[in-house]
Amino acid sequence: MKGSRLELRDLAVGGVVTVDTAATPKRVLRLSAAAPTIRDQQMAVPVGGQIQHVDGAPGSTSTQ
Repeated sequence: MKGSRLELRDLAVGGVVTVDTAATPKRVLRLSAAAPTIRDQQMAVPVGGQIQHVDGAPGSTSTQ
């Protein structure tokens, strides 16, 4: 996922946690936000061996 601007309101850090992945467990930083907004959102998602693109309209703002 990418965008030209990211705002995270009421950000909370939950510490370092271990997440199981297909290959090996990974240690990651857990973050949560009450009201994230992303400007010009572009996202690529693997679906059944293909990559599907989910993009917001140019100049738009995506919210939770």
